Amino acid sequence: MRIKKLIILLISILCILAIGITTILIVYNSGDNKEKIIVKGVVTDYLTKYKNLDGSCLQYLAMNITGSDMEFKGMQELFAKQLEFKIKSVKKTEDYYTVKTEIENVDYGNVMYKLKNEYADSTTITGEKLTALIMSELAKSDVAKRNFSCDIIVSRYGNEYRIQMTPDLSNAILGGFNEFLENEIEERLQQ
Repeated sequence: MRIKKLIILLISILCILAIGITTILIVYNSGDNKEKIIVKGVVTDYLTKYKNLDGSCLQYLAMNITGSDMEFKGMQELFAKQLEFKIKSVKKTEDYYTVKTEIENVDYGNVMYKLKNEYADSTTITGEKLTALIMSELAKSDVAKRNFSCDIIVSRYGNEYRIQMTPDLSNAILGGFNEFLENEIEERLQQ
């Protein structure tokens, strides 16, 4: 009878320990998940405000030195309006979060190559005319689009989470503009 009581007591203690350890793990992991939800919200808010031409989107960037809102003009406005995104995952590293995001936007390179081929023989096209042609192409509802896989870096600064403007993020929100310019420069240097 005494052995039975010891076994019941031992099983009870083990159950209490298991429940305690499970509770601690749940509480610990929920804090990490809470931060991931906050980080995902920061990226979602930034990209949504950017798409909706809300200049206060700059408040989410780590390097917003001026503290003022941005004004969407010209091509940047057309890029922003076409932007769509989907957050794939949020991963925490030691110092920051990586938010894997799929961004669909205008394919600026495609637009430029199309215009380049269309006006290859033209020697009289001015910068003003070229800008008008680019703007016209970018504004079309059937403009070519492209997917950009982007790792958005989010760091914590005190109680705030801020997005690092990386070359990949900049390229994605500008429809591949940066990549196009880089390729054009390389091509001209090789000539």
